[in-house]
Amino acid sequence: MKKILITLLAALAVCPVMAQDLPKEVDAPQEQLLVYENPMIPVYLGEFTYEPLTKGQKTANVITGLLNDEVSVEDESMVAGAKEALAGCLKDVNRFQIFTGEPSAENLEKGCLQMTGKVIFCNVTERLNDKVMDKEARIVAYITLINPKTKQVVMNKQVVGAAWLSVFHTMAALRDAALNNLWVDAARSLRRGYPLRGHMLEKGFEKGKKQKLKEFYIDLGSQNRLFTNSTVDVYTVKRVAGRIARQYIGSGKVLEVQGDDISICKVTRNADLIKNAWDRGAEIAVSVY
Repeated sequence: MKKILITLLAALAVCPVMAQDLPKEVDAPQEQLLVYENPMIPVYLGEFTYEPLTKGQKTANVITGLLNDEVSVEDESMVAGAKEALAGCLKDVNRFQIFTGEPSAENLEKGCLQMTGKVIFCNVTERLNDKVMDKEARIVAYITLINPKTKQVVMNKQVVGAAWLSVFHTMAALRDAALNNLWVDAARSLRRGYPLRGHMLEKGFEKGKKQKLKEFYIDLGSQNRLFTNSTVDVYTVKRVAGRIARQYIGSGKVLEVQGDDISICKVTRNADLIKNAWDRGAEIAVSVY
């Protein structure tokens, strides 16, 4: 039986009629800012759709599930919530101003964006999880940012929300958790494409004989709508030919927003590189998302 299923799956994989290519992902363009400002970007809500897999892909998924002792069922009850999550996540993107309707002439000149979303997968799958049969709710979608003036796609990213029944215990809680995780993943992807930019202000707490750097301060805070637990990427900066050249040296997490323009961060990677760069007087910039 398995040989027959494998043969069918292989045939489906090479069949051009049944195959539906997933959208190509596009990263947001690198901003070239000589001063580390954080200009707000007008973003207009576009259309949010549900475009599930083709029959061919669904058949292939069923066969794959049989091979892996899985049963996956489409769950359209999550579709409306998924669309709401994709639109709602814009509230958690620090630099976005949300608009509805058609872009104004003023915002077109500012370089506004339009966001659309496409949900392609809303399923509940029964499968083994740590050798125990469990259920997973999984939603897969794409968020797309378009320049409405040029019609160019400037960003297109796949985002996922998933949760396990063994953790959330009821089907209602399972679906809610998957939808919440979709919101979080979409917001994080957008913040990463359009991060807050700032500078390291000062070293913080150092520990032990070697004075290992544990914390540092940055010049971003409540006026930037900064969130605790946001990721902080740390760079040394050089200005070359009127452009900013950055070199990644480490990372951290926002521990506490302490004022309008100051927050304390915990070092999570490369404490020595960050400390050495500061001690030698290098200009140190941060991107927060």
